[in-house]
Amino acid sequence: MLHSTWLEFLFRRLTLARDLLAEDGVILVSINDEQRAKLELLMDEAMPGMRVGSLVWRTRTGGNEGREAFLSDNHEHVLVYAKSGFRFGGTKKSLSIYSNPDNDPRGPWTKGDLTVGVGYLDPRAGKGYYPLVDPETGIHYPCNPDGVWRYASLFASGTGARIKTKFIEDWIAEKQVVFPSDQRVEVWSSMDELLQAIDREDVPRSGRSPNLRRELPDLDYWIGKKVGFGTPRFKRFVKDLKNSTQPLSSWITPKSELGYVGGEDNGIVSGTNEEGAKTVKAIFGSKAFNYAKPVSLIRELVRQSTSPGDVVLDFFAGSATTAQAVMELNAEDGGDRRFIMASSTEATAEAPEKNICRDVTAERIRRLNASNDKKFANLSAEFAYLRCREIEFEDLDQDLTPVGGLGCT
Repeated sequence: MLHSTWLEFLFRRLTLARDLLAEDGVILVSINDEQRAKLELLMDEAMPGMRVGSLVWRTRTGGNEGREAFLSDNHEHVLVYAKSGFRFGGTKKSLSIYSNPDNDPRGPWTKGDLTVGVGYLDPRAGKGYYPLVDPETGIHYPCNPDGVWRYASLFASGTGARIKTKFIEDWIAEKQVVFPSDQRVEVWSSMDELLQAIDREDVPRSGRSPNLRRELPDLDYWIGKKVGFGTPRFKRFVKDLKNSTQPLSSWITPKSELGYVGGEDNGIVSGTNEEGAKTVKAIFGSKAFNYAKPVSLIRELVRQSTSPGDVVLDFFAGSATTAQAVMELNAEDGGDRRFIMASSTEATAEAPEKNICRDVTAERIRRLNASNDKKFANLSAEFAYLRCREIEFEDLDQDLTPVGGLGCT
């Protein structure tokens, strides 16, 4: 359980972060599975209406200790809370599936689904259940009863019907419906012949489901018609894409698994905690900080969440992974992102001289600026190190004036 004093302290930080947030800003919080539910409730209270969702990050591979229930906890959650103007950058859509085999003047295209997942008895189906006919071949295609056609038919709807988009007849006239060219075609000369085919399930199908069934209406329509067993498709052009990117996936794929787990094209790829530990050791020459986040994780989150001129604030900066992530991203895209790293000394009665902020957070930035290591050669960031005194939460709105103990280097 979280201690009430700690909850109050965290709630104050969350409300302060909320008030500092830009209108298109986002707050990302990494939390383990054990504390996620408690933190979400706290954030919902501090940031009502701002919850976006969460990402799942694989913190390590392996993990042989299964605790009492033999369940190895290998992941954390990244909770996402944002103002209404925020959206992730997303990932660039792959256009490899688009081509132009028929030299269509409208440009590259791909075949898309012509149906929606609504059954023909559902009120939402509207006039989407009807036979689709290829006017050039006279071949008829039965509708999938479990997923009606995406576009209404003028013939089925009537001339007075009003719809938000075009009728299927319009799409066909514009050559945007692709009918199968090489397929099986059958003609049933009687109802008995058709019913026998239905009983054998020797009829056009959508996946494993037959498109013609005994209980469907107007079965006599199909008697004497040329019936196609193929599936009409819809031409989707590159030029008609609404977005050049696709939404970010909530699953963060470990680098080590990218090649064989089928990582989603629209997901973040990140290292595990092992990467974070190795990076800290490379900079300090020793394990100066425990449980450091991998730079790749924070860098990709910052990439998805910011523009080149934004400010990134880390309230629990720790080993300053966020600072390095911002420096790396600026070096990559020429951006001018700035960072503010906030951390405490973490001093205790047993270690009164301990000062994580001074000796790790700020020191990491200094060492990256001065490093001759080729991995860090392009990283640089001017910064000031500020030491602050503690003030009461209710006094935050008052003007602050420098006093003894405040300073910067």
